[in-house]
Amino acid sequence: MVMWRSRTTAPNCFAARIAEVTYLGEDLHLSLDLAGRESLRAALKNARAARGLGTAQAVEIIVDPDDIRILHR
Repeated sequence: MVMWRSRTTAPNCFAARIAEVTYLGEDLHLSLDLAGRESLRAALKNARAARGLGTAQAVEIIVDPDDIRILHR
């Protein structure tokens, strides 16, 4: 998953708002709210670019279908 802070027209691109940020050492877990009351969780490395992400921030995500892992509740 790639996160952008500006508008893009890439395929599999979704607007989202960060609902929660959890720092876990070198990993960063995000709860994202999408349009239509959908939500998802994302995990990414806590790289320098990711450190600027915060709660309530609007972002766009680009999802590579090969990176998706569906977890059952």
